[in-house]
Amino acid sequence: MRVRGEGGTVARAKSTDRSDARRRYRAQLAAEAAEAAAAEAGAEEAGSPNVVRGGLATPNVISDGRPASARTAARRVAQGAPTAAQRPSLLTSLRSAASPADVAGDLRALPQIATGTKAVWLPALLVVATGAAFLVPALASNTIVRLLGQALLAPPAMIPSFLAGMLTTRGSWLAGGVAGLIAGLTVAVVISLAPGTATTTQGLDLQNLAFILAAAPVFGIGVGAFAGFYRRFLALSSPPRQPRRPAPGSKGSAKRR
Repeated sequence: MRVRGEGGTVARAKSTDRSDARRRYRAQLAAEAAEAAAAEAGAEEAGSPNVVRGGLATPNVISDGRPASARTAARRVAQGAPTAAQRPSLLTSLRSAASPADVAGDLRALPQIATGTKAVWLPALLVVATGAAFLVPALASNTIVRLLGQALLAPPAMIPSFLAGMLTTRGSWLAGGVAGLIAGLTVAVVISLAPGTATTTQGLDLQNLAFILAAAPVFGIGVGAFAGFYRRFLALSSPPRQPRRPAPGSKGSAKRR
């Protein structure tokens, strides 16, 4: 009877020790979880992208369990900014690209457009250089000069105005009108000084000058406006480019480290 009683006492003591050990283990896990949560909160407030646990870096996690990158993407979507995976529909791109022209603002910005972009001087340079080539007898019969004359001078000239509209971020209709006017003036000079020297001016005489000078800027305004619409449509319908990340072990990666 005494031995049996002693065995029961030993069993009860072992059970008590195991219960104490389990309580201590649970308390230790709770303390570690609290420390980890405090470390995550501190890292998020400090703007740190990673939190170190036990020597391993883990992504910073916000209160709803999503990584910080997911929160940034959600904030961009809420603000209406397209993300890399999103692309507006065709109708949305067309409606957004067909924005009305700010006539007064574009007229005020014409000096900046002329000096700060290539929308005015580059088409003008191409048109004037081609017209000057037609005034040189040795170049007027050249095949390349004639092709350039058909593309840049033959009224109504479309390519100079389209190029002008594509090279500016605002006032594309105005840049196209200026390019069309310069093309019309150049054709008028070629007709006046050397009529019938090439296929570009054959069939045109001084009676056509008024029509050319009147129609060239109007046609250029329409072509330039379409070029601006087309440029905006391409920008809206194309997905945004993501910055290229340097490959591991490259110079850029080494500098960041």
